[in-house]
Amino acid sequence: TSKKKWIKADLIVKKGVLTCTYKTKIRVTGDLEDHYDFKSSPEEFRTSLLIRLLDDNINGITSFKIFIPESRLNNNEILSALLFKRLGFLSPRTYKVDFSLNGNISKFILQEDITKEFLENNNRTEGPILEGDERFGLTKPFSLSRVSNYNWIDENNSKLVMSINAITKLNHAYLSTSINFKEDDGGISETFNNDIPVNINALGVNSRDSIGMKQIKSFYALSYALKATHGLSKDDSRFYFNPVFGRIEPIYYDGIARIKAEFKPKEINSFVHEGLVNIKNEINLLDLSEIYKSFSDVGGDLTFKEFLFLFDKINENINYLLSLP
Repeated sequence: TSKKKWIKADLIVKKGVLTCTYKTKIRVTGDLEDHYDFKSSPEEFRTSLLIRLLDDNINGITSFKIFIPESRLNNNEILSALLFKRLGFLSPRTYKVDFSLNGNISKFILQEDITKEFLENNNRTEGPILEGDERFGLTKPFSLSRVSNYNWIDENNSKLVMSINAITKLNHAYLSTSINFKEDDGGISETFNNDIPVNINALGVNSRDSIGMKQIKSFYALSYALKATHGLSKDDSRFYFNPVFGRIEPIYYDGIARIKAEFKPKEINSFVHEGLVNIKNEINLLDLSEIYKSFSDVGGDLTFKEFLFLFDKINENINYLLSLP
């Protein structure tokens, strides 16, 4: 595909009687057709966009994407991003907003980008943010990872050493996944839409780091419970290397949760099974009325009955997965 070009644009934000204008640069984002919507005429064309504020922030956010809601299965994404965050995982702030593009106002999903400000909002020290390296062809069996916030490395030599350590740990998992991709050691032997999860057993978390191990297992488990395995694949996974604890932490990103989908795997590995027990207990402790309020506050537009139905499906998914050998 051709390289997407940046263009400068003014972003006008209105809230009540207040109006603010921000200088930005924008470009289209997304490679598949679900990020483009021509509707009935060229004048109504919509596309997903990456927007970067040049000299300001909105609630501490300096870079974000707006998605056509259908590309993220609408309220599934709003709920999934919220649920990951409520259960203690790294997850971007996500809203459903009214957005005017070419003079046409419609709903979009606004999601903060994985940046330094994202880490700050999640009370994390700035450190390497890792992702798949597209230069190697991520749809191929063999691929490696890279540091996405590479400008941060230039600040001093210790950050370079830390980043090399982080990439080495994650590339071990990527190589293991590439070698064993037919067996899918990531967690489920049967993949969903050909999403091959990064090998959970090779993520380089010290077995004595009980908190880090529980976090990885529970993250994978919640991804499967929400049927958001797309975000576990080598090309879509995002990770943060925590320099305080020396551990790799997964970030919820591009999960495309399909909570009500009929996909049912035939087996899971023991790591994911342990994680399912953890998240089942934590979900049972949630105050769903309070979660629904938070869901509505960020633009979720389900009735409470529809919202509860999604949670019933999540619990049904968990119970099914726990029943597998």
